[in-house]
Amino acid sequence: MEHLGPEHTDPELDALLRERRSRPDAGWVAATERRLLPERRPRFAWRPAPALRMGAALAITLAAIMFALSLFGSGPLGGSNSEVKAEDECRMVPVTRIERVPAVVEGSDGEPRIVYRRERVERLVQRCN
Repeated sequence: MEHLGPEHTDPELDALLRERRSRPDAGWVAATERRLLPERRPRFAWRPAPALRMGAALAITLAAIMFALSLFGSGPLGGSNSEVKAEDECRMVPVTRIERVPAVVEGSDGEPRIVYRRERVERLVQRCN
C-alpha cells in the first residue's frame, strides 16, 4: 500500500475521522482546569500595585512637608530676605602663546592668498582659585 501525503486525502474520510475522534469527558476537563488553574480574584484596573501606592504616598508626604515648611518661611521653598552673593576668586590674566596667525598676501600672479605665520599672541584668560 502506498503512503499518501496530506494533499491526497479524501474529504469524506477526513470528515468521518473528525466526527468519530475521541473527546474527553466535560466533567474531567472542568476538574482538571480547576486543579491546574485555580480561580483568581478579579483585579480592578484602578487599583495600582503596592509599590506604586507606597511611592505615591511618599511623594505626597514629601510635598506636604515642603509646603508646610514654605508657609513657615523655611525650607527650600521658603522666601528669605537675605541676599546671596557668591565671592568669585577669579581674575583675568594675560597669557602669551605662539600661534599660527592667518594673513592675506598678494601672490606673484596678483591674486590674494592666505598664508599662516607663527607669531606671539597675547590673550586674557580667566583664572580661578
